[in-house]
Amino acid sequence: MVDGCVRTFISDLNGIEHTIMFSIENWWCGDLQRFINQTNAAYSIQALENTVVFAINKNDWKKSD
Repeated sequence: MVDGCVRTFISDLNGIEHTIMFSIENWWCGDLQRFINQTNAAYSIQALENTVVFAINKNDWKKSD
């Protein structure tokens, strides 16, 4: 993330949200294990203010090895 603040969270079976972490500018956020395995993410991400992010797909990520 280039600028802004986001909240990473998970919702339990009762629909209650549990915050995992906050990410601010120059931090990473996401679900790396699910990204690698290409399965649905376990976490949700909510922008708490105007946010500028970088995104990468798996093929481009593999090229960086």
